[in-house]
Amino acid sequence: MMCFSGCLSNHETNSANFEASAAAEAHRKKGIHLAAIDKETFGKIEIVNRIFLYLSLFIVSLTLLYILLKIIKYARIKSGKVKMSVKDYCHFCKDLFIAT
Repeated sequence: MMCFSGCLSNHETNSANFEASAAAEAHRKKGIHLAAIDKETFGKIEIVNRIFLYLSLFIVSLTLLYILLKIIKYARIKSGKVKMSVKDYCHFCKDLFIAT
């Protein structure tokens, strides 16, 4: 088990220690290790992690969309259909993905 650095609890029911030395002694007796970071730093790391995750998902989504558009473009050029209406374009895409 681990606690954040600066934890002042002695981990008993309904009790809290407000002395650092007594809390450190209680952690040592119970075998609870203190982490090198505090709770505030962990929260900041969590926020940065979420930002990185959402940014990565956004970039991957845009990349997949770009690849999909290029596949449609080159299939359209290959079939000789340069100018199409929206309805024809939708039917072309449907035929392209259902046929393969």
